[in-house]
Amino acid sequence: MSGKCSIIVFVIACVGLSILLASLHGHVRFRYQALELDIRASFAGPGPGVTRVVVPPIGRIDADTHRGPLSLTVSLRNIDLDTVPGMVASSRGVASLADGLKGAVRDVFPRFAAALLVLGMAGGLLAGLIFGLRSPKWLALACWIGVIPVAAGLGLAAATYDVGAFSSNPRYFGVIEAAPWMLGSIDEGANHVEQLSLGLQRLTENLSSVYRPVHALGPLADDSHLRVLHVSDIHNNPAGHDFAARLAAEFGVSAVIDTGDLTDLGTVLEGNLADRIRGLGVPYFFVPGNHDSPSVVDRIRKIPNVTVLEGSPVSFRGLTILGFPDPASHTANSVLPTRAELKEISDSIVEAVTRSREPVDIVAVHNEASAGGAVGAAPVILCGHDHKVSVKEQNGSVMINAGTTGAAGLRGLSAASEPPYTLALLHFEAVARPDEGAAPRWRLVAVDTVEVSRGQSGFVVRRVPVGR
Repeated sequence: MSGKCSIIVFVIACVGLSILLASLHGHVRFRYQALELDIRASFAGPGPGVTRVVVPPIGRIDADTHRGPLSLTVSLRNIDLDTVPGMVASSRGVASLADGLKGAVRDVFPRFAAALLVLGMAGGLLAGLIFGLRSPKWLALACWIGVIPVAAGLGLAAATYDVGAFSSNPRYFGVIEAAPWMLGSIDEGANHVEQLSLGLQRLTENLSSVYRPVHALGPLADDSHLRVLHVSDIHNNPAGHDFAARLAAEFGVSAVIDTGDLTDLGTVLEGNLADRIRGLGVPYFFVPGNHDSPSVVDRIRKIPNVTVLEGSPVSFRGLTILGFPDPASHTANSVLPTRAELKEISDSIVEAVTRSREPVDIVAVHNEASAGGAVGAAPVILCGHDHKVSVKEQNGSVMINAGTTGAAGLRGLSAASEPPYTLALLHFEAVARPDEGAAPRWRLVAVDTVEVSRGQSGFVVRRVPVGR
């Protein structure tokens, strides 16, 4: 090799190839309890001195954590659902999980640094071979030239790294933009979910004593009556699941109808968390909401006691139930339906009610705005979406909004006025049919709405008699 120009080109090639190989292949996969993560280095990634934490599909967090040209990306790759409960139980909230994760990153850093240094040397060696070098001395020099920028980037990052930057100057992207309040909510939930569930359990058990005088309003306890629990907008809140399960068991409901938004982000993980529906032991009729994605619906469909309502009438013990999914549930986005889509659902309801062989007893939709075609065409209309429990009669139809059985999920914790846990209990009375031995028809005679405040300070039960 001769000439200053050739030496400069050679050095640039060694540095360039080492940086390229480190950026393309410089990553190490590791585990922290239930989490499988990947840490990656790059000289052309998010930006010099930036650490990026990626949680697909929720979004990412960037922070200026160190000096130098190197950027770092930590990505969540997989979650072992079988060990999630143990991880949550052994932690003391988000702060505890974060400390444990930082320790895991520190433990894996030597292996990560070694991998990067090897890639740097490989880049220099490759440059030397491309230049036709055969002398061990020159090839060794090429390796050292290649390792220098990688070692310098790693050393500067390690010497100046400030993990506190994620608290002082984080930048949020995607759904995780809600992180400033969401993380505090998760922390609170991790610390208090057990107390919250116990409080809801006590309140639900106490409902029995409340219902004794309420039942005096009508004979709603014999075999000629059918109880159906209406829930909606659980939004992944485990306390909401427990609340519904307790009430279903306490009052011996025959079925549950869920008018959607069982999940929050529509991820497969959330669909797996919804598997607790299996333990209810009664048929569960589900209308997908705008927060329930196709992957969530497919996962829920596999639960044995679940029937997904998708526009065709379903018969249950003489009740004919007709449900229509929210249009957003057919996509991965939780966008609200357009006026045209709402009208399309309304027209579909009219057509389906007209075609049904048996009179439709219940029409279930997520958004009340899509139920226009059901008003006057079906005696009972169930919905949710707006998180406000209500019962009203309109043009011969009883419209029941279960509100939010999960108290709006995590977003409820950030609301100015925290929404309560709400649901509705429907009481049907058998109507004799002229054909002896035929399954009875059912008539709604009362609706009980139940509201439990977040502070578990009490509950409100309202009975609305129907058709009297």
